[in-house]
Amino acid sequence: MDIKALIEEATQALNDHDLEKFASLHDPNVEFTDPGRSGKGREDFVALLKLMHAAFPDMRSRLENLMAEGDKAFFEATLEGTQSAPFRMPDGPEIPATGKRVSLRAAVYVEGRDGKIVKSHAYQDRMEMMEQLGIMSQASTTARG
Repeated sequence: MDIKALIEEATQALNDHDLEKFASLHDPNVEFTDPGRSGKGREDFVALLKLMHAAFPDMRSRLENLMAEGDKAFFEATLEGTQSAPFRMPDGPEIPATGKRVSLRAAVYVEGRDGKIVKSHAYQDRMEMMEQLGIMSQASTTARG
């Protein structure tokens, strides 16, 4: 399976909340990063996604601008969902359910090998999410540029 098809299938598995399928598309030793979190191994990666799905049970990802060359790819995505349960931020406090909807932009770099994803590095603006959840006012984050 080429890298584009692999990413499209992984995105569909995320949208279906089929973490077993998502895990099967990743190498057992996948390297991953997400703002404030990084790890190795698909069990840890799935554990991170379970936290997101628990807090945002209607979370969906829209894949945009997928570009690939060989076994490497980059894409943008928009993650949308409603925070209807508590969410623990990396190295931070648990955010009680707000009932607010968020739309978060992300950029993701992915590498594949032998039909599996071996590296996934996601970049998102968590301050933007905090603003949308009403945890932090936009005025207090203006200085971030």
